[in-house]
Order: sequence, then C-alpha cells, then structure tokens
Amino acid sequence: MYIEKITINNYRIYYGENTVTVAPVSNRNVSVISGDNGYGKTTFLTALVWCLYGNQMQEIDSFYKDRILAAGGYKKYLASSMNRRALANGETKFHVSIDLKNVELPGIQCDSIQISRTCNITNLSDVLTIFMDNRISELVDDVGQQVFIHDFILPKEIAKFFFFDAEKIVEIAEIQSLQEKQLLSQAYSEVLGIKKYEDLKNSLNDLRIRFRKDSANDIEKAQFKDLGEEINRLTKSIRRKEQKKEKLISERGELRIKSDTSQEKLLREGNALTLSEIHELQDEKSRLYEDGKALMSEFKDLFEYVPFAITGKILAVIESQLDIEDKHRKSFIDKKLLRNKINTIIDNLERDTSDISQKFDNEIKDYYLTKVHELLNRHLIEAEQEVELDNVMFLHDFTNDEKNRFKAMLSNLRTTYREKLQALNRSLRMNRAAYSDVSRKLAYAESIELDELVKSYRLEKESIDRHIRSIDEETLELSQNIGALENSLIAKKRLFEEIARKIKVNEKYQDKDKLATRLIEELDTFIMRIKAEKKNSLEERVLSNLNMLMHKKDFIHRVIVEINSDILDIHLIDRRGKEIRKDDLSKGEQQLYATAILKALVEESGIDFPVFVDSPLQKFDDKHSRNIITGFYPQISKQVVIFPLLNKELNEDEYELLIKHVGSAFIINNFNEDSSGFREVSPRDLFDKGSKVGAAIKNA
Repeated sequence: MYIEKITINNYRIYYGENTVTVAPVSNRNVSVISGDNGYGKTTFLTALVWCLYGNQMQEIDSFYKDRILAAGGYKKYLASSMNRRALANGETKFHVSIDLKNVELPGIQCDSIQISRTCNITNLSDVLTIFMDNRISELVDDVGQQVFIHDFILPKEIAKFFFFDAEKIVEIAEIQSLQEKQLLSQAYSEVLGIKKYEDLKNSLNDLRIRFRKDSANDIEKAQFKDLGEEINRLTKSIRRKEQKKEKLISERGELRIKSDTSQEKLLREGNALTLSEIHELQDEKSRLYEDGKALMSEFKDLFEYVPFAITGKILAVIESQLDIEDKHRKSFIDKKLLRNKINTIIDNLERDTSDISQKFDNEIKDYYLTKVHELLNRHLIEAEQEVELDNVMFLHDFTNDEKNRFKAMLSNLRTTYREKLQALNRSLRMNRAAYSDVSRKLAYAESIELDELVKSYRLEKESIDRHIRSIDEETLELSQNIGALENSLIAKKRLFEEIARKIKVNEKYQDKDKLATRLIEELDTFIMRIKAEKKNSLEERVLSNLNMLMHKKDFIHRVIVEINSDILDIHLIDRRGKEIRKDDLSKGEQQLYATAILKALVEESGIDFPVFVDSPLQKFDDKHSRNIITGFYPQISKQVVIFPLLNKELNEDEYELLIKHVGSAFIINNFNEDSSGFREVSPRDLFDKGSKVGAAIKNA
C-alpha cells in the first residue's frame, strides 16, 4: 500500500485546492516536503490525521488533543480549521482526501481507495466518504467507514508510530508512569495483532457467563439480576461522569480563551496586571516595608559604633593604656606576693635549729641570710620595671568585665564591622529600590483601576477565572468519583464471574461451554506463545536498530522487553550487565532510542502504510544524522514522507546522502498569512529552489 496523492482544500493555511503526488518512483521511496516555520508542515500532518480519524484524532496523540481542547472542543476546532481567506470569500466547506494504491484486502480485489473527509462549518459537522475503485463498497457499508479504516488501513492505537514528530518522539524514552506503560502495551498488542485474539477471548468468556445465567436457579438468577443491574448502573454512572468531565474540559477550553481575550483587553488599556497580581504586589510592598524597618533597626545598632570607628587612633591609645594599667596591677600583686614568699623563706632559715645550723656561728649565718635575701629580690623581682610601673598613672581603671567588653568592641571594629556596615547599606539600597518599584507599579495599576472600562474588564476576567477554578475542582472530584466507581465495577464483575463459575451449566449448553472453554485455553496458550515470540523478536529489532543508529558501538549490549499483564517496559543493559537509566542518556541518545523502538514496532506490525516524519533530524549530531539518513528513513517503510526545515533540520551534505532515495520533492510556498501552496521541484534542485524562494519572500 502506498499513497499516490493527497489533496488539501481550504484547510487552515492551505487556501483553495492543493495537491501533492508522493507515489514512490522506482526504488526511490522517500518524498521531501520542505517549508519555513509557519508555512504549513505540521498542518499537513494534522490534515492527514483529521482525514483518517475525525473526532477520534485526539486519541492519536496529546498534540491533537491539546489543540482541540485549546479550541474549546471538536466543533470549535472544526470552525477554527476553515481557511480565513476562503471564509471571507463566503465559502463554507473544507476537505482533505487521501488516494491509496496497491491496497491488499482479505478476499477482495482492489486497486485503489480514496478516503475523503469534508466539513461544513454552517452546521459544524464532518462527513467521511470511502470509495474503492471509484465506487461505494459493500464491505465499507457493512463494517462502517471508521471501522474499515481501523481494521484495514491503520488502527488509531498505532497511528502515532506512522505520523510522528522526530523531535517529540523522545517522549517514548521518558515513559515512566504506570498509565504510560499500559498505553505502550496497548499499542504493542495492536501492533502485533494480539488485541483481536484478546477481544475474541473476552467474547467467549461473556458467552460462557451467558450460558450460566440461563442455567441458574431462581435464587442465582436473582443474584445475577441484582449484580447485572448494579454493573449496568455503575457503567452508566461512569459513562455519565466521563461525559460530564469531557463537557467540563471542553467548557474550560472555551473559558480559557475568554480569559485570554479579557487579558488582551486589559493589556490594550495599559494594565497587564490581574487582580491577584495586584494583591501580590500589595503583599510584596508590605513585606518590603517590614524588611526595611528591620534593616534600619539593625543599621541604627551598628551606627552607634560609628564615633568609635572614626576615633580609631584614640581607641588604640586607650587600649595601650589599659594594657599598661593591667600590667601594673598584675605586677604589683605579683611582687607583693613574691616579697611575702621571700620573707617567709628567710624567716624559715633563721628559725632553723637543726644540728648543721648549730655548727655555723651567728656572723656567718647572718651574712648568708642577708645574701640570699638580696639575691632573691634581685632575680625574682625586676627592679627596673618596678621603678617604671611605680610611676604609672591610672587613667581608666577598668574592671576586668569592662576591659573585656572594650576589647571585644575594638576587635569588631577592626574585623567585621566595616563589611557588615557595607552589606547592610547595600541591602537597604536594594530594599528601597524594590519598594519604590513595587510602589510605582501599584500606583499605576491603582490609577488605571479607577477607569470604569478597566474595572469592567477586570471583573469579567475574575469571574471567568473563578469559573475555571470551580471547573478544575469539579473535574478533580469527578475523576476521583470515576476511580471509585471503576473499583466498585471491577469488584462487582469479579463477584458476577465467581457466581457464574459455581453454577452448573444446563445440559443443552454443556457442549458449547466445553468448546468455548477449550477455545479460551487455546487462545491463552496462543497469545502467550505469540507474545513470547514477538517479545524476543522486538528485543532483537530494538537492539539491532540501536547498534545501527548509535555511533557508540556496543554501548547497549542487550535489550529486555518486559511484558506483565497489561504493562510493557523496555530495559537497556550494558556490557557489565547493569541497566542503563534512560534519563541518563543525552537528549540525542534518547531520541535515537525512541526512534529504534518506533522502527521496531513498525517492522513488527507488518502494516503496509507510509510513514510521515516532521522535524526529521532535530537534536542529532553529524554522526547520528548520517546513521538516521542512511539506515532509518529509507528503510522504515516502503513509502516515507519527511518535512525538514532546510539548512536547519537537513543540510545539503546530509541531503546528498539521502537523494538517491528521493522520488519527489516539494516546497511549501507561503503567499500571505492566509495562504500556502505546494510547488513541485526536481529532487536535485530542492536546495537551490528552496533558497531562492526564501530570498524572494524576505525581499518581498
């Protein structure tokens, strides 16, 4: 299957009918559609997704969901998708069509399929039409048009793997939450075709329960009835709450637009502040005032020391005088104590009555006692210092506590006082500047607030914002209620199945029940075997793709795909057997990892559908870009369409590596803000023509 041509008519930036023919030429399976930012590359992709899925496009990717919510719901999204120039000219319809060739359908010969979706903005409805070989098909009528696309063209669960932004697929590498892993598992089951078998198994389980309901006695039937009614009630309640939640989310989107409009009106009137921001400014002004008071109090405390700092030399003299006084005081006390001890020693010697002492005559004894007394005085008491200190005048006579406080003050003045004073002065200046700035903003805002028109805009915006907050609260409450109801529903269904298992099946259903049981067991075995086989195959494909794309050889030694119930997780293992954390990878490596998964899933799916790639080489260095160009884009599908920004997402050297695979090339010309169109060029002339178009537009 390949796309022969795509037609976009009056859809957003594309005014009038614009057609591109992208059928592969020989073995050249790549088409390049280039244009500057804002010219319509992303709109092209969005148009294709809308054509295939309509209001289900929001289930494809959060990008489309966010756009629909931002517009205020699907109908308003349709209204906003009408080209403005066409609307001004009185036109009311826009459409997108996709022509497919070589479509293989089971048991049906078909050469071509045309899928077209048209929107009429007068009633904000869209109509999907599908023609097979230029005529309406019974198959399409029987299964339904949207189901036909899902079953035979491209299931919506895996569409994101065929329409993707190469810059945003890094999100696959960042999957962490349980819900994200469940969504990846659902996509994996859809890719492998397992979901159909799982749906069949569930249908057989429902059939077995129906057999038991019909076989139940009156008491059991009453239990079945009560549980069935309760399950039905819970299901309806969940559906109602989900519908209400969707309605609230849609209403919130509309209110958000109104709020933004009110804010724009306030901006035009010169007041960009919301009421809450004004209150924040008032609080900030009060805080700055209190901070200023505290800083001034601290400054006053420090300012008391300024006279001392100015008279620093005098303080140094005082310090020296205090040291002398202290030294004299200590010296006086010490000498008096020494004299007392010397006198005690001499006195003890004089009183000595020992036998040896008695042998000395009194004259010799007196001589030595006098000599000892003289020597002790001379060597233990400094006679010169004594004379000097005896002449000291006591000017201050500080106590020890007073002297210590003086010393502490002097030390503070000599070390940290200056820095503290300067820092405090800076803080005061900054506080005053901030206070002045806030006061000025408040004064301006409050003067504007006196204007009646501004008041009305302000009240309008505050009312809308209050409504948005109430919707957020109600939405949160609904989500909690839905979660509780879903838990109750699961419990009731389990009880329902438990009662069913205990019932003996009626004889007329026994053979059918046995057959259903056997088929369920065989399906379980088959699904487990398929998952195991595909698990190994997916591991090999992801590893092979990673080794091909990454220039760090053998950086990833092994890939483990973990499938538990409805959860899928992928682990990368290095040569030492340790897991590589995905958030430790660079953004470029994360994108390569996500690209490898995408390529593996597309290959595993066996689905023959073209791949469309926006921003093809974002975040890649030269080596990785070369690997992507030669090993990924030409091989990912039989038909690939890329949307590069020339010289930024694809340069001439990189294009030279790709050109042998390029079958067609187009430049998106932008004529004005309401109109873009396609110009086909020779693949060899893409850069030359593209640069001339860019230069012409800049000079226009």
